[in-house]
Amino acid sequence: MVMHSRLTSTLADGTLSDLAARHPFGRYCEDHALPSAAARDQVAVAARQFLAAPGALAIEAIDPDGRPAGVLLFRPSPWDTDHFGYPCVSVDSALIAAEEYAPRRAVAETLVTGLTDWLASHGARFTSVRVPARDLPVVHALESAGFSFIEAWAFLHRPTSGLGAAAEPLTLRPARPADRSVMHACAVGAFDTQRFHADARVDRARADALYTRWIDTSFTDPAMTTLVHEHDGKAVAFMTYFPSDLSATLGRRFAMWKMALIDPALRGQGLGTRFFEALARHHRDEGLDIIDSGVSLRNVASINLHARCGFRLTSTLLTFHRWSDARA
Repeated sequence: MVMHSRLTSTLADGTLSDLAARHPFGRYCEDHALPSAAARDQVAVAARQFLAAPGALAIEAIDPDGRPAGVLLFRPSPWDTDHFGYPCVSVDSALIAAEEYAPRRAVAETLVTGLTDWLASHGARFTSVRVPARDLPVVHALESAGFSFIEAWAFLHRPTSGLGAAAEPLTLRPARPADRSVMHACAVGAFDTQRFHADARVDRARADALYTRWIDTSFTDPAMTTLVHEHDGKAVAFMTYFPSDLSATLGRRFAMWKMALIDPALRGQGLGTRFFEALARHHRDEGLDIIDSGVSLRNVASINLHARCGFRLTSTLLTFHRWSDARA
């Protein structure tokens, strides 16, 4: 089947709905506690929201009959470009109509070729993509195009309902400006298992500084909230998150966990478990139904902590990086 691709910043609403209606992968579609049709509706909503953002682009694969066969969503990343000092691109997702391996692989290769052509013509040096681990046709198309595996990433969900009484409930408070420096100190070495540290071509100092910058951003982003637990008058545990109201599609409101930090001196002593439980109660009381958390499978300690706190692994993604040159 001979296809061609085209670059666009807009897609017909019906195209996204039709492709999303066949999409079986990802943090919501693979969570069997959520209604499958609603999860696919949410995929379409997320794709529309992505394309509405500044700089967002799409590669569309067109079959021989002129029908959309798939779409790949991506955009240049000004934030990463500014931080690392070279042009960076982030791929959001790929939606493909075909279900069988061979036709799905053909569409994936058309999309990825369209992407790499754009990267070459626009001088992009670094490209990052996360793709559902079950979507092997897309995985193989990326590998064939020079994308290298970096890490496996897990999405985990936990409902906030059904919580029993806490034996020793922890108190939580909103973060204060003075907490920023404490979070910086707790972040040292805390993210060594993450993808930027896993990629030898990423400068180590830049990778370390990335998480410090994320902390700083969380204090200025009005969408973000950071909750803090104090022990003996000292802030020792932090969680940055934002609420995501998906009640229009999934009938649930989510707490999207973005960054957890524990004082290094108190790690491995049960504080993490108690802190996560306190957070779950807090989210329940603010009307959130499900906690959505993501963690690298390289971070075994965090995976085990989530398991102890009742999280279910809903889907696994694979992270790939592509460099346009061989420089470190």
